Amino acid sequence: MLLSTDLPIYIGGLMRSRVPKDREWFKRYGVSDAEMDDMVQAVVEALDAEILTRKELSELVVDRVGAKAKRWVEHSWGGIVKHACLQGLVVFGPNRGREITFVTRKKWLPRTKDLPAEKAEAILLRRYLHGYGPASLADFAVWAGMTLGEAKPIRELVGDDAVEVKVEDKACLALREDLKVLQNEVDVEGGSARLLPSFDCYMLGHKEKSHIVDQNCYKLVYCKAGWLSPVVLVNGRAEGTWSCKKKGNRIHIAIQPFDRIPQSAIKQVEEEAADMARFSEATCELSFSKARRCVQQNADNKFQSRASWS
Repeated sequence: MLLSTDLPIYIGGLMRSRVPKDREWFKRYGVSDAEMDDMVQAVVEALDAEILTRKELSELVVDRVGAKAKRWVEHSWGGIVKHACLQGLVVFGPNRGREITFVTRKKWLPRTKDLPAEKAEAILLRRYLHGYGPASLADFAVWAGMTLGEAKPIRELVGDDAVEVKVEDKACLALREDLKVLQNEVDVEGGSARLLPSFDCYMLGHKEKSHIVDQNCYKLVYCKAGWLSPVVLVNGRAEGTWSCKKKGNRIHIAIQPFDRIPQSAIKQVEEEAADMARFSEATCELSFSKARRCVQQNADNKFQSRASWS
């Protein structure tokens, strides 16, 4: 969840890398820059006085620029509407039942002001490192959807606010202001266990993910077609997956461990499941399947910093 006041950071911080990539993608399908600009303009004009669903928007844009636009307005991956969003012209409106709607940014968020690209990019990298650091510049590039070459000038914008640290002999970056917290060893009795949903941001912050999941279990978490399984997170690592089905006033949560989950973690998983049931106003049924045994269990529940500083 992002604050609407942060929109200029993401628009300004990503526009210089994402908009040209999006245009190249359209060109591969025979859509010229001029045609894209015409469709974007038609989208903005159609939304100028109304909040519209994708289908309603498609009909109005087709009336303005022709039938070719229908495919790109209704495209399942966003198409030309996404391109308008990347430029900061269009945002999501309130859902209409199960349908999403769109509205112009100037109408929905009139107080948000654009930021200069360099300022927005620097803020974006600082935000990333505060949330995911220590992390490499390659990690940031993958997270932001840009190339490493595009990320390097942004690193220069941050300057001494970011410092190099070593994580298991790998060069990474961390915010200078976060060093004291990162250097502290945290010992939590019994460790920590959480049930993370699909596509949780914790699972998507880094290019290389061996610190999160064992390589033998990687494809059980990061699946085909870009799907990301809900995971059982124990002491910061994925130690299983889970699924949930609700029927009537009962909710069944099935845990599929990769290996033996410590008893202390099982207790916390039970508490997590109970919280989900309360939220759903349902009675909880929790089951554990036989472990797949695709990883080696680390029995040490002490949290230790993997980073070292010179």
